[in-house]
Amino acid sequence: MLVETDDITLKSRFQNKTTKKEAFKEILDSYSRKLYYFLRKLGIDHEDTDELIQDVFLNLWRTEIFDTAIDLALYRLMARHTIVFLEKKAVVQINGLTSKELIIMILKDQEEFDFSEIAQITAIPVTEVRHYFKVAVTKFNQTLRK
Repeated sequence: MLVETDDITLKSRFQNKTTKKEAFKEILDSYSRKLYYFLRKLGIDHEDTDELIQDVFLNLWRTEIFDTAIDLALYRLMARHTIVFLEKKAVVQINGLTSKELIIMILKDQEEFDFSEIAQITAIPVTEVRHYFKVAVTKFNQTLRK
């Protein structure tokens, strides 16, 4: 993750037409691998992962405005695209978890976001995020006991 001041500078450069391309490349270089591994942890194959990442960065290019930190904005785009993707593909649930539960669990345990950040990413209220996480942990633990 970038330091806070670097994040602010990079966001500013991205919003400036003369420095947008190089700032976009920096964002792409800094975050694409992290997003790739996030999607792979969800069980999405390489080709679909690449397609989702392309969609996210294309969406970012078109958006041009960050209302949060860069990583939160990217994960928000990624979560929305991923939930839609998983629901369209009717992907088999992993350990009995729904796509929302799985995404929340990985964001919390492996990506180390706190509940308020996850709420911003997923556009789900914090109380519901906590509930989904609790349900996900319970389901996951039950499948481990089998």
